[in-house]
Amino acid sequence: MKMENQNERGDYRQISSTENVVPNPAEASVEYCNATKPTPGSFILENGTALVGYPKTVPLQEEISSKLKFDTTGKYYQIGSQASEPIAIDREKEEQRQYNHRQFYQNIPLFLANADRILSDSRLFLTEVKVDNGLAYTGVSGLQHPTLGVYLEWWLNHRESSHDRSGYPIWYISGSPLSGCHACASVDADGHVVDAELQGRFKDVWSGFMEVNNRYITAKNRFEAYTLDQAIALLKAN
Repeated sequence: MKMENQNERGDYRQISSTENVVPNPAEASVEYCNATKPTPGSFILENGTALVGYPKTVPLQEEISSKLKFDTTGKYYQIGSQASEPIAIDREKEEQRQYNHRQFYQNIPLFLANADRILSDSRLFLTEVKVDNGLAYTGVSGLQHPTLGVYLEWWLNHRESSHDRSGYPIWYISGSPLSGCHACASVDADGHVVDAELQGRFKDVWSGFMEVNNRYITAKNRFEAYTLDQAIALLKAN
């Protein structure tokens, strides 16, 4: 059951349809240590490593919760029904959304090849990935503001739920937590998008990703991060 309309290869509409400065590579310090508890200026990865963070001058203003909640906007992820009025699409925002998606999935081979580096630098680890993951009825709750580090830990440590039957990493999560129907997408070794044929249940995909993502709510609020464009430029420069 296809739940989304594909407007170009790899870019999907939501189910309801409804100055960048290149960083100096020399400044990309690697600061980490093994620990079981974070210090005030660090956070702990899944493998027990403590990454040193760079405190934000202005914390993230949006409140992020780890709990699922029903979407109340009336425009996200409605299944089996149609909106009473057509949902207007802001062309500029849509183009930016598609650009954000392409910048991520086309560079997944680059991120995987530099996994150790990303997992050793908090600014790379916390680089936000602006992909519109979401679930029917609950929207983006629990899935918002994923990062490069979140995706890498999911792909490396939760392989069965984070890769499709062809062994390709899943980059886009969308579907119904009730029926299990989904429109997830994966990416091959050349950065091309394919429809994901899951190895198991859709529940394992979204819940596994959500668990990793919610682990870093505090870190996302407290510490600085590169933009995705900055991170890509930094990784390509070395």
